Amino acid sequence: MTDIRRIELAVTGMTCRMCSAHIELKLNTLPGVRASADFPSATATVDADSTVRVADLCAAIEDAGYQAELRSDRPRTAEDVEIPGGPVKRIAGLARFFSRGRRSQVPQRA
Repeated sequence: MTDIRRIELAVTGMTCRMCSAHIELKLNTLPGVRASADFPSATATVDADSTVRVADLCAAIEDAGYQAELRSDRPRTAEDVEIPGGPVKRIAGLARFFSRGRRSQVPQRA
């Protein structure tokens, strides 16, 4: 079993809640990551297994068009609020599914 870390990133460049949704989508497509982004606090909170590098999280945010830097990285505790896996997590799962080359399994419209 891998150790889960709670990582907080300061994010700059978000101007609305759609920005935070875009960041969540990018982060949640990474294996071993469950993430939430909060526009008002300009923070991305990530639960990640020990194989995930902070540099990869920051790169995903930069790929989305924003900037990120590490605020904290510590072991996740029982007191930490669970990061929900709502619609953005489901969309991220679909994005992972399609990025694995399984498009041929999806029925094509005529």
